Amino acid sequence: MGGRDAEPGPTAPLDRLTAMLATVVTLLQQAPGPESKRCLAVIDASVMAVGRAAAKLAARPAPPDPEALSRWHHALRGSLTAIAGWAQMLGVQPESAGRAVEAIERNAATLMELLELPPD
Repeated sequence: MGGRDAEPGPTAPLDRLTAMLATVVTLLQQAPGPESKRCLAVIDASVMAVGRAAAKLAARPAPPDPEALSRWHHALRGSLTAIAGWAQMLGVQPESAGRAVEAIERNAATLMELLELPPD
């Protein structure tokens, strides 16, 4: 019958973000050293922030502007991609752990700031 797929809801970007965070957690769990544990704590806080942002978006009476939602999701993905890259580096090149931890913490802070301000 050629039915159309339903439009993704406003929390769809956060569902994808949660999946990416799960990948980061796996990478960090496989990385040696105490630095990975420190990063895991930061990522756990990010996962909780995703949950809060999803609740805020779901509670809104009207969905956010699709263009604003797209820009917000793009910014979230940018920070998370950097986190994933550094998490992978932490497992492959333990000698760059200091730089990796710094970059993961910096990008996680940006991610959390973005999550506190879902688009209108």
